Amino acid sequence: MAGVVPSAPPSQAPLPQVPAAVNVGLNGYPELPAVSAMLGSASQTMQSISAEAHVLQARVVQTQMENEAKMARQKAVFEQKLKSQEDRSRAVVAANQRLSSEIGAIQANISALQHRAQEVQAANEILRTEMNTLEGKLVRGRAFLFSSLKNLDDSKAPQLAVLQKLKIRRGSDSQNADKRAKQAHRGAAADTKHKKRQVREVLMQNASDDKHNDPDEVSFLALGAEHVQHANQPAAGVNSVAGNPEDVVNVLGQALATFRQEEHLSETKLKVIFLTDFKAGVKRYKDLLAEQRKLITTHKTLLVQQAELHVADQHLQATHSALEQHLRSFGLFSQKLAHLALAPTQEAPGLLHNLPADVELPSHA
Repeated sequence: MAGVVPSAPPSQAPLPQVPAAVNVGLNGYPELPAVSAMLGSASQTMQSISAEAHVLQARVVQTQMENEAKMARQKAVFEQKLKSQEDRSRAVVAANQRLSSEIGAIQANISALQHRAQEVQAANEILRTEMNTLEGKLVRGRAFLFSSLKNLDDSKAPQLAVLQKLKIRRGSDSQNADKRAKQAHRGAAADTKHKKRQVREVLMQNASDDKHNDPDEVSFLALGAEHVQHANQPAAGVNSVAGNPEDVVNVLGQALATFRQEEHLSETKLKVIFLTDFKAGVKRYKDLLAEQRKLITTHKTLLVQQAELHVADQHLQATHSALEQHLRSFGLFSQKLAHLALAPTQEAPGLLHNLPADVELPSHA
């Protein structure tokens, strides 16, 4: 076997050409393209969606702020109108309160005038009753005096002829006595005038002394809202939405549409509330004016009644004063008549001389 020569190997066919590895990376292994390169336009689209989402979000926030500002301005306008309306109503309320107070005072005065008029009427009736009673009694007294004069007249009695003769004899003596009486009367009158002059001088002296006295001084002492407003503004914002960009865009779009609807609903609600309050204010103002018209009518009626009662009261007071004066004057006249009727015979000539001819009224009556 050692001498055996090995035979030559048979010839081999050529190997097929192996293609080289594609997209070989730095490490010699194939690498896929970068994700950003693979996404390409999709990435740009997502960036555009993200930008639109930010824009929508900003629009949502801006819309909310504009809505709040617009609602605030409209609310301020409505409140100013309601305030003006309420100011007018309050002015009417104040006027009605003043009218009510004046009406109460007038009614109290009318009640007092009526009460006083009733009292004066009752007093006047009593005075007239006194006068009627006195008039009846005087008629009886006059008849009594007439009968007495008629039955007791003895001026022509024959038994009294002697007295006539003696009267002529004493005529001269009587004249002298009259002269002495007149002189005595003049002396007494002079003394009376002197005493009255002294009294007037004393009174004038006292009045002069009183002028130097200082009156007491009276001193007087003179006596001489806080509105807090709280405005609570709720914080508004857009809640973060978890999810992919498409969801964010959709949610923001829906939120923006919802804001628009809520804005319209809020404006409508605010107008409805304003119109309701305004109509209520209009009705309140009309009712207040109606009440004021009634109060004015009542006030005018009571003023007329009060004026008429003042006239009636003045008339009753004047009548009462006149009745008192007339009754007092008649009382004084009757007193002098009674004094004459009850006086001793020796005093009768003087009383007859001073007896008034008629009932004398005061000079101011």
